[in-house]
Amino acid sequence: MHTSVAREKKLELESHIDSSIPEIIVTDQMILSQVLHNLLSNAVKFTPEGKVSLEVRSRGRKGKKHRMEFSVNDTGIGIPANKIDIIFDVFSQADSSTVRQYGGSGLGLAITKRYLEMLGSRIRVESKAGKGSRFFFTLAAETGEEAVKDTDTMPAGEATPSRMKEIRGLLVEDDPYNRLILKQLLSMWDMSFDEAENGLQAVEKAEKKQFQLILLDIHMPVMDGFDAARRIRKLPGYRDTAIIALTADISEKIKKEVRSGLFSEVHIKPFEPEKLNRRITEIARRANKE
Repeated sequence: MHTSVAREKKLELESHIDSSIPEIIVTDQMILSQVLHNLLSNAVKFTPEGKVSLEVRSRGRKGKKHRMEFSVNDTGIGIPANKIDIIFDVFSQADSSTVRQYGGSGLGLAITKRYLEMLGSRIRVESKAGKGSRFFFTLAAETGEEAVKDTDTMPAGEATPSRMKEIRGLLVEDDPYNRLILKQLLSMWDMSFDEAENGLQAVEKAEKKQFQLILLDIHMPVMDGFDAARRIRKLPGYRDTAIIALTADISEKIKKEVRSGLFSEVHIKPFEPEKLNRRITEIARRANKE
């Protein structure tokens, strides 16, 4: 996911994994993948030259669990010592000029912090302005076995593949990795869906095709989720369509739009796949009755 950007910037992108680390570990794959994506994305973005590396080191065992230290290191712009404490706050950046030069919403590290707390871990950082940064965390996990079929592990009461096939969905997400994670989930649930990378594309697709469910990111380029939802609601047949907002934004504006009916509901990132699954199940049941 990050090789092409690193290559464009002429950065070295490396990975080092201790040979003692198990090939398969038991953890939340979606959360760990998102954490590593966020950290690597930031490292590549804020490194003008040099290299970015991902390292996974063994930190011994405690009972049945392996303790592993994941770290993402870069030779980038670094963080001033007096700014390190605020970089994990929602919508905070070390410097406003950084936003103008490198872009970014300021949500990535806040989400990373919340994700790791869900895994019982916490993010740490070592950095010097102009010298690069090291973001790292420790994770304890048991050795896993080959994955069984998804249909065998689907919790009771969740949507069956045959039921999910009845849903025509639209996934709207500008971040390619977030989109990949959601596509994996929807494919696992055997749901058919189209994709859009911004709000304008979503509106154009909704004009041409009737969807029963729209999963909509809020903060996107070209057209954000608010404007996209307003325009889609005005299209024929979309007044009562389930439009679910997926966002890390917990502002009053989001809650207001849910109450107004613009969004059917909101799932705050990091969202729980089980809750999303249950919601889609309800929509699928209605579709089957119709």
